[in-house]
Formats: sequence, structure tokens, C-alpha cells
Amino acid sequence: MALRLITHLHRATHQVGLYVHRELSEIPVSQAEAHVLSHLSGSGPCSIADVHRSFGHRRSTLTSILNRLEDRGLIAREIHPDDRRSYLLRLTREGRPVASKARRTLERLEAAALASVGESQVAAFVAVIEAIQAAAEEEESE
Repeated sequence: MALRLITHLHRATHQVGLYVHRELSEIPVSQAEAHVLSHLSGSGPCSIADVHRSFGHRRSTLTSILNRLEDRGLIAREIHPDDRRSYLLRLTREGRPVASKARRTLERLEAAALASVGESQVAAFVAVIEAIQAAAEEEESE
């Protein structure tokens, strides 16, 4: 059976990474780091669990991403005021403009892509992506 979705998904993900690298070339961040910064820019301070739910990284991978961002002074981890067993992530003063640029860059790419498709196509795409995610999670839990 020929792959009808995965190859396209991989290629699109790769192209997003190249786009991020090109558009943020003066800010040395990986694609994953740009997504986390963008998330924090849009959501404000949030828990590590929230970032994990948003992106689905393995916990060790997410820890590495957060460590790199913290080491560069772009984010800070603080004890969560509502749950002293967890941490709250926030952008630092130095991280806010970087995160804002990452968010604008990803918004620009998404807007360009959405300009050529209708809402029903977007809804169908989201449904397919969610089905792929659910299938992968189901396979992992077996």
C-alpha cells in the first residue's frame, strides 16, 4: 500500500522547519524551540504540562528544549503558584521579542497557506491530523 498521508505530512513538517530556519536565521532557534516560544507568546505563562499537551514531545525531549531556551535566557521556570510540585514557564524580557517574532513568522506562514483553502478543507485537514495522532498514540499504548 502506498503512503497517502505520512510522506506529505513529513515533507510539510520539514518545509516548516526550513521556513523557520530561514525566517529566523538571526535568532538561532530550532523548529521545536520556535514553536514553544510562539506558544508562550500567545498563551502567556503556562505549565510545562500545558506545553507537553500542546506539542506531544517526549518528556525528555521537552526538558532538553526548555533547558536550551532557559540557558539562552529566553524563558524562566518558576514554581507554579497554584501547585508547588510543578513549574510555570514564562518568557523573559530577552525572550519576549524573540517569541513574538517566532509567533508572527508562524502566523504569516499559516495565513499564506490558509489563503488558498476553504474552511471545510481546514476542518477536514484537522480531522485527518487528529486521526493520525490518535492512531499513533493508540499504537504506542499497545
